[in-house]
Amino acid sequence: MHKKKLNLYGKMVLIYCFLILIPFTILLLCFYLRSVKQIENNFTSFMKENNAQLNERINMVISDIDRVSSLSIIDREVQDILGKDYKPNTKEYVNDVNTMNRLISSSSTLNSFYYEVIFIGENGQYYSNLPSTPPNKGLIEKWIPIVKRLNGQKMITDIYKGNNGTEYISINRMLLNSINFKENGFAFVNIRLEDFQRFLRSNIEKQNFFSNTIVLGDKNVIYYSKEHELIKNECSDDVIKRVNNNWREIENNKYKLTLGSEQYLLVGTTNEVTGWKIIQYIPMSYISAQSKESAYFYILTMLPILGLFIFIGYFISARIINPVYKLKKAMKNVEEGEFTTVLEDNLKQDEMGELIHSYNQMVRRLKESIYQNYIAKMNQKKVEFKMLEAQINPHFLYNTLNLISSMAELEGIDDISIISNSLSEMFRYNIKAGSIVKIGDELNQIKNYIAIQKMRFLGKFDFQYMISKDIEEYFMLKFLLQPLVENAVFHGLENKDGQGSLSIEFKEENNILIINIEDNGIGINEDILKRLNEKLNLPRENIIIEDKSEHIGIENVHFRIKDYYGENYGVKVFSKINKGTKIQLIIPVMKRGDEIL
Repeated sequence: MHKKKLNLYGKMVLIYCFLILIPFTILLLCFYLRSVKQIENNFTSFMKENNAQLNERINMVISDIDRVSSLSIIDREVQDILGKDYKPNTKEYVNDVNTMNRLISSSSTLNSFYYEVIFIGENGQYYSNLPSTPPNKGLIEKWIPIVKRLNGQKMITDIYKGNNGTEYISINRMLLNSINFKENGFAFVNIRLEDFQRFLRSNIEKQNFFSNTIVLGDKNVIYYSKEHELIKNECSDDVIKRVNNNWREIENNKYKLTLGSEQYLLVGTTNEVTGWKIIQYIPMSYISAQSKESAYFYILTMLPILGLFIFIGYFISARIINPVYKLKKAMKNVEEGEFTTVLEDNLKQDEMGELIHSYNQMVRRLKESIYQNYIAKMNQKKVEFKMLEAQINPHFLYNTLNLISSMAELEGIDDISIISNSLSEMFRYNIKAGSIVKIGDELNQIKNYIAIQKMRFLGKFDFQYMISKDIEEYFMLKFLLQPLVENAVFHGLENKDGQGSLSIEFKEENNILIINIEDNGIGINEDILKRLNEKLNLPRENIIIEDKSEHIGIENVHFRIKDYYGENYGVKVFSKINKGTKIQLIIPVMKRGDEIL
């Protein structure tokens, strides 16, 4: 007894269901695993952002508090008093003590964190904003050797208890005379830990941190955000020890801390100013709960789609069997490179008939597409060849200029030789690869440019530059100087009556390179100068450089500097009518060409 054709139909349905179920199951599993990882990554990113915000707040507070110790630098009277050596209880002594206490009190009122500010002079005299409160001299004398070794750098203490039992943190430093940079005394700023914790708590609540926060000092917990105990011994000595031992993994977001039956994801960062460890943590059970919700959503979404596909497969399978072999044979021919179509005679006007019709259309279009693609590629090759023929080889122009220079030297025409040599060097510099160059190379480009302009203007202006050998070996962004020099020549010196002068000065100050380009030309109109400086002071994202701007060169250089080096750098313009113009270019020192800013 022969098997019914339904068996093939049944097999096809089973295979179809099997092929649908496996991909959907794999897809569901992948979605779940990916959602777990994605949610964990999202929480990690959020906690990193929280740490960054808290780190910035701590830096802001420490920096603000540290400013009070700068009183001795900005106030010459304070320096003088700290350096005096006189006998106590004299009139001068009493006046100086009152003056110092008044200045310290006035300075300390600028910040609510200051509890006690103490200055110690070279003579050992104590000055404080709380003169009636005796300072903890034993603790201060213990700190002084440490502060001396830091040579002006901040010393931030761990938590300690004062005479009244209150917990404090101190920021201490040695004071240096601003003239001879010798020891001028010491400054000690004491902060109540409770006030500092209140500040952190208010910022955390304001930012709506979803995770919990811990700030650890070397030995103590500086801050702990939980107001109620959900985890036993969260800040125990054992936990702190495990955090310190695994700090590198915590900073790299790879550490999970297990306490009892619960596991926690920890994300940490180190405050560079204080050395404190800032930690955000969240229970993994919370992340798992979020992942399960995503998994349930995927399941509820996939099941109806899966059922729909199975139903459609069951329905259309019966209509596919009869013409499927014709289609298979035709497709086999296509695999072998023979684009044959299926005869459509006697085909039913149903889905399979439409499929075969569409297949035939696809084969025809595929043949047309292959032919059209072939023609398009041939045309593209022709265009590329013609473009290649039309290109001018930059090295050909460079070599031609060298030829002109050699001919001029042979003919004894020095001016042409100078101009062609200068232009040749400028052109070679322009085609030189790379956007970072030595400052000496950039200056040579200016020398070549000036040599050409001097020929053009027949000695109308003088040119000089001041630069050290060290600075010549530094690196800078390419093409920063020439637009500014061109601006000085064409807008400052060209229309000037009498002899002009142009100078470039390179100075290094505190790892900052300052380049002054100065001329004695006609200057810039006061209104135009004001508008120009206002534009230069705007944030980079608010600026669209106009092609018709009179000072497009200055603007281009300014915003190129900001784009590459950052918002703290750029160009400043100073000018007076009929007196001249100074353009000041400010960039960071780059001692290596591959240095990343």
